[in-house]
Amino acid sequence: MVARSLETRWEAKLAVLAQAETALADLIAAEPAVPEPGSLQQLAHDLPALWDAPTTTARDRKRLLRTLIADVTVRHVDNARAHIGVRWHTGATDEITCDRRTNRNPTAAVLIVRELLDTRSDAAIAEHLNTLGFTTGKSRPFTVASIRHIRQQHAMGSKRNDPTGPGEITVPQVARILHIHESAVYPWLRNGEMTAHQGRHRRWCIPWNDETEAYWRTRVATSAHLTRTNPNYETGQAV
Repeated sequence: MVARSLETRWEAKLAVLAQAETALADLIAAEPAVPEPGSLQQLAHDLPALWDAPTTTARDRKRLLRTLIADVTVRHVDNARAHIGVRWHTGATDEITCDRRTNRNPTAAVLIVRELLDTRSDAAIAEHLNTLGFTTGKSRPFTVASIRHIRQQHAMGSKRNDPTGPGEITVPQVARILHIHESAVYPWLRNGEMTAHQGRHRRWCIPWNDETEAYWRTRVATSAHLTRTNPNYETGQAV
């Protein structure tokens, strides 16, 4: 009984071994033959043309790189440079030191934004930086949005609290004078009823004098839908 049991187990193992050998033979037969050295050299010469061909997709390029490169190691040398080690499937290695590309805006550009913050609008600052040849951390031209991002990122506040020029007031000041909510002023500005212009950082600057104030006081007093913040507004009494 022991002999028959061992014989059965032995035959089962031999069957498994035969299956593995058959699978290995099929795998070896399916592998393409190794090209001749001359063919490999010709392929290497054709590689740039294959890489730049319009029919080669990004996926194809990735597969090509995986075929050639075993692994890549990146080590930061300093804030401006990086050391790259490439190990090829042949066992050969290459080492490259290159400039690091970051998403940080140039320090000189940030300093210019800080310097011009109180004298120019975001659009004017962006145009000035583009004229000087600066680009953003992503190598793009500066825009109003990118200038705003710099101001927010570096917590740049205007040194001048009042963006208006002589004879001009802001939306909150208009609202306090007319005793209405600020939200009631913006529709007049957007549809052009109230004369104004947008100064630094797109803040509204409204020319104001006694005649203008009298007109808008009458306009508010005769409006049925405006909610006044001062119940004594029509009598002229202070809050």
